Amino acid sequence: MISYYLGNYEVGIYNGIMKISIIMTFLTVSISSFIAPKISQAYSKKNYVEVRALYKNTFIILFVSGLSIAIILYLLSTTLLGIFGSEYISYKQTYNVYLLTTFISGAVFGPIGYF
Repeated sequence: MISYYLGNYEVGIYNGIMKISIIMTFLTVSISSFIAPKISQAYSKKNYVEVRALYKNTFIILFVSGLSIAIILYLLSTTLLGIFGSEYISYKQTYNVYLLTTFISGAVFGPIGYF
């Protein structure tokens, strides 16, 4: 879809940036998928206290681990972007915005879909 609005060069840059940030997406999906059956079981038993506790605990785990990974990826951004080529380093600001939005969507809103 992005190729409809941007050229091949920008799509290539976005693709590289996305590949670095996929670590955080993987974390969110892994943790949320693990907790989903527990949420379903607690909800079907109408144990809303447990559902609330599961959401709170999942949020804390995703927030802390996501923030840790985001900080590491931010600190290593020049090195990581340099892996794809020197032209990627000039898109460090784009990378940082993508990293921030990936963190927010994963840590803050990640488990909501299962609830």
